[in-house]
Amino acid sequence: PPQGKWDGYFTFDTEDFDGRNVYLPLWWLTTTDLFGSNVSPWLGKAVTLKELTSSRRAQYESRHKFCVAFIGKAYPYRLHAIEALSRFGQVDVFGSVNRRGKRFNPESKIDIAKDYRFMFAFENDLYPGYVTEKAPEAWATGAIPLYWGLESDKYFNPKSMINALDFPSLASFAEHVAEVGSSPDKWTEIASQPLLQREPSLEQAINRIREIL
Repeated sequence: PPQGKWDGYFTFDTEDFDGRNVYLPLWWLTTTDLFGSNVSPWLGKAVTLKELTSSRRAQYESRHKFCVAFIGKAYPYRLHAIEALSRFGQVDVFGSVNRRGKRFNPESKIDIAKDYRFMFAFENDLYPGYVTEKAPEAWATGAIPLYWGLESDKYFNPKSMINALDFPSLASFAEHVAEVGSSPDKWTEIASQPLLQREPSLEQAINRIREIL
């Protein structure tokens, strides 16, 4: 949360802080074209708001692998979730968290993920409004995001992902993922959904800058 006597803040915190704070989460900057055309630095692909708010043609048949995870930090809850999922199918882990050396370049992320039905997309922490690039990136690969996060402003379409927060345990979460993964109809129903329910806007941020100046 903002600290100090600054005139204004742009943060992932949804609190107003006496009118000084404006919500501006990381994924707006890195995984959309809200600020203009750009390539997501961790995905190697440009992702547009038009794409994120549109339904898509899901391709179940070409995705014969179960789940892929790109992880840098070995938070225990992530590892427990991967262990639970591994009881139902192989979870291929890439990134510095993998001691076996499965490294990757950002530009190859799309190529790796194209064969998987699910992509692991757990946030680093559970805090209202703390939303990074993880779910948008997973969705942009064509896989179903396996999410864990508190997207309190309801930009994300809950029908487009499977959120571990909706289940009483990681075991029941993993069981549901396995059930969806083994059903072409259930998988396609979720994978065809748009990620966003509405587009983010910079109007509030721009107005706050005008007020401060």
